[in-house]
Amino acid sequence: MSTLLRRFSRTCLTLWLVVGRAGLAAGQVGTIVGTVRDSARAEPVRDALVVIVGTRKEAVSDRAGAFLIERVGSGTHTLEAYKLG
Repeated sequence: MSTLLRRFSRTCLTLWLVVGRAGLAAGQVGTIVGTVRDSARAEPVRDALVVIVGTRKEAVSDRAGAFLIERVGSGTHTLEAYKLG
């Protein structure tokens, strides 16, 4: 395992998510917004890469840990967050 991945694995991140448009019907799109926080200190994580697994959709969190991913198809999605360094 690379040093970079080891560092990330020690930093647990928590994603707080809100679906932008509740009650989407099949075939519609919405927005996922959320905040990336360090699970140990509950502090916002800046510049974390947030991706929807299995897609090319991604966003980078701002200095408040906030991110937004637009044009997301309806359904259940798995998100992952990566903070390098």
